[in-house]
Amino acid sequence: MGELGRISSSGGAGPLVSWHLWKELNSRAFRGTEATVQQLRIMIKLVGEMWISAGATHLGCLFSE
Repeated sequence: MGELGRISSSGGAGPLVSWHLWKELNSRAFRGTEATVQQLRIMIKLVGEMWISAGATHLGCLFSE
C-alpha cells in the first residue's frame, strides 16, 4: 500500500491528510510554490509519526513498517 499504509475512515488519518492538502493548496495559491506528490506523502508520514509519538496511537495502524 505504499508509505502511508491503509487509510480508513475511522482511523483518524482524514484530518492529517486534509490538513496537508489544504496547506499545499494555500502554498500554490498564495506563494506560487508546489510540492510533488512524493514530498506530500513524506511530510504526511513524518507528521503522522510525530502524532503517534505524541500519543495518537490510533494512527499507528496506518503506517507500514
